[in-house]
Amino acid sequence: PTPPRARVRPEWGDTVVDPIARLRAIAQVVGPDADLPRLFQAAKRRPEIPFLLDHCGMPDLSGGPSYPNATNLFALSDAPNISVKLSTHVFTHAKQGGSTAAAIAERVVAAFGASRVMWASDYSVLGLVYADCVAEAEQACRDRPPGDRDTVLGGAAEAMWWPS
Repeated sequence: PTPPRARVRPEWGDTVVDPIARLRAIAQVVGPDADLPRLFQAAKRRPEIPFLLDHCGMPDLSGGPSYPNATNLFALSDAPNISVKLSTHVFTHAKQGGSTAAAIAERVVAAFGASRVMWASDYSVLGLVYADCVAEAEQACRDRPPGDRDTVLGGAAEAMWWPS
């Protein structure tokens, strides 16, 4: 008998990214850290497509504010068409990893630039109070320059979803 063929996953771009490009849509991606190199390659192949990574890819933020296990996340900053959502999930992972919400906000904004970082609460998914999530995000961004703070807390999302 003939052995079964192995399934080969198509690279991003063949079956998924091409329709996104045709529609001139935003490719919002939810994926684990292990898939971030594939996202990077797709973004490099298709620079006309804006990619938005939800929850910063749920990176491993252990090891404190140097984030030694989040290299895949920070490597994405070299693709100018990739933006990231800095969510309540990310703040939680940073705190669990020995850092703070402010430290991860500073590092992500330093890597990507404020215009490519947007805050997201996920309050309803997490069962949290929205006002508490807003307060945490404002606290995390309090030391950013006012323009960067305003961009992360709303301007980047507005520019992506409602461009003028």
